[in-house]
Amino acid sequence: MEHFSLLKQTVAYKLIESDKKNNSLCHAYLILSADRKYLRDSLKEFAKIIMSQNSVNLFGISDDEKRIYDLIDNETHPDVKTYPSKGKITVADVDEIIEDSVIRPLEGDKKVYILCIDEEMTVQAQNKLLKTLEEPPQNVHILIGSTSEENLLPTVKSRVKKTFLPVYTESQLISELSKTRFDRVKLQYAASSSDGTLGDTERLYDDTELEKIYILATDVILNMLKSSDVLNYSVKLLALKDRLNEFMDVLELLFKDMLLGLSAGEEYVKNVDAYKKVKNANYTEGAILGALTKIREAKKRKRQNSNDVMVVDFMLLGILEEKVKWQRL
Repeated sequence: MEHFSLLKQTVAYKLIESDKKNNSLCHAYLILSADRKYLRDSLKEFAKIIMSQNSVNLFGISDDEKRIYDLIDNETHPDVKTYPSKGKITVADVDEIIEDSVIRPLEGDKKVYILCIDEEMTVQAQNKLLKTLEEPPQNVHILIGSTSEENLLPTVKSRVKKTFLPVYTESQLISELSKTRFDRVKLQYAASSSDGTLGDTERLYDDTELEKIYILATDVILNMLKSSDVLNYSVKLLALKDRLNEFMDVLELLFKDMLLGLSAGEEYVKNVDAYKKVKNANYTEGAILGALTKIREAKKRKRQNSNDVMVVDFMLLGILEEKVKWQRL
């Protein structure tokens, strides 16, 4: 439900909906989305638009229309084929599409082929698909979905209509997800730490360690007061191991909200509940800017495979030094 509600707000959804309404559907679309989890489901929603008969009754869509949608969702509609069944899309899959595309539809007057490239599609398979993209049979539509266009051949990209599924804002994610099973406070943590996709927000919401990371980051901001505290927090951060990157992301988010609260006003803060816990920490605007610089440099060093102990010590000492320096000015 949340996925569909968010998807309907996108330019991509409105574009294909408009093309259907104006009888100007393209033979092939490339839909780019950062949300690997919901890529396949998004493509099936676009297929529903194309296959829709716009059949309604007093209670909403007709039973026949609902049947069509259910078949598409279950990947059992005879005229909507979804690839791959598993793994990557192969040359054999494309051969099947080519052979099937010249056969008349069993229901209605259209056929849709969904190609979900969440794994790389081989060059051979893409080249095989080119002829169908160049000279598609009448009323055949191909929906290609991918998390990146880098692995697609220029010749493929030049023969499709490209559109994007954008990442969502924190307010969009929180507004939709809080309507159902999601606790708003916990959701705030997940949405502010996610990459802006529904899939990543749900993953983080179910991550029992995320709130602990926020608590530790808050503790660092409030209670790292002297150099002897650095060792204590360094030990705790190193115990996070593969979650160290997330800790640095969370710490950066908290400092950014502190900066927004000081410079622009609390109404611009993103994670309100987390901000309330750190708003009275003794940091000047200059100290926060300095802390953000240290965190970004630490993240850079981490990407360059620097030793975790050195990265953590550099970051914590740097934050403390900035705080002390600006208190003296």
